[in-house]
Amino acid sequence: MRQLFVLTSLILLLTGCSLNTSNNSFSLNEIKLGDSYEEVINIFGEPTLKKDENNIITIIYGKLGSGIVIKFVNKEVNQVEIYPDYLNKEWIKSVPFNKDNVIDLYGKSEEIIEKSCYESAYCEEWSYYNENERLIVLFRWDNETVDRITLLNK
Repeated sequence: MRQLFVLTSLILLLTGCSLNTSNNSFSLNEIKLGDSYEEVINIFGEPTLKKDENNIITIIYGKLGSGIVIKFVNKEVNQVEIYPDYLNKEWIKSVPFNKDNVIDLYGKSEEIIEKSCYESAYCEEWSYYNENERLIVLFRWDNETVDRITLLNK
């Protein structure tokens, strides 16, 4: 039993998308809500693109302008979106790409919504909650491949 606990702890430590049990917060690719602009820049370096409008800073890392999109309000992370298909391999820290990866990291969601997507198809959206945050995983029309992962305040 102790070996299982140690193994599970090690897996969570090495993954990029996780639930930090010490403060009950999610992190995506080492980024947590409330992190400062400077902390994010120290982790990833200068972004591919930066927009500053009405006290909201949006920075983007990755190909085609949408790999990792981070929004800051008052210079603190307020929202993170990850589009796995557009990630440059150097940014990936065990980001889930399919439903099995998501279940391994978070378990099966208790809130699953079918949404219209890709014209006539339906996609599943899984939501996970903790005290102050919501993590949303949107699957593609095949309902196996992760399209987008979003972390935001409730």
